[in-house]
Amino acid sequence: MSRTIRATSLTLRSGVVISFSLLIVGLILHYVQPQPARLLKPSNPVSLVASALRGDSFSVIHFGVLLLMMTPLARVIILTIEFFRTREMSFAIISIGVLLLLVLSAVIGLS
Repeated sequence: MSRTIRATSLTLRSGVVISFSLLIVGLILHYVQPQPARLLKPSNPVSLVASALRGDSFSVIHFGVLLLMMTPLARVIILTIEFFRTREMSFAIISIGVLLLLVLSAVIGLS
């Protein structure tokens, strides 16, 4: 189980560091190339990444926040896989329930 703890810890730390870096880069881009404030509507992740790669500061910040929100989801997925691998079915079923709730809340939030 220590391998799982290391993988989970690495996932959480990496997600936070990358998200924070994207937020800082987005803020720097915004101050270097000021843009009028606008509301970003949820769109598909591919267009968001493409826009961020073009240097759109709001898209970079949006992507950083999205990545930060997805970090706990990645943690739950890693733990669910590990629970199935170690045949801890009660925890695996609970993890599936948590995953379903996370997906449902994301779908409701995006609609």
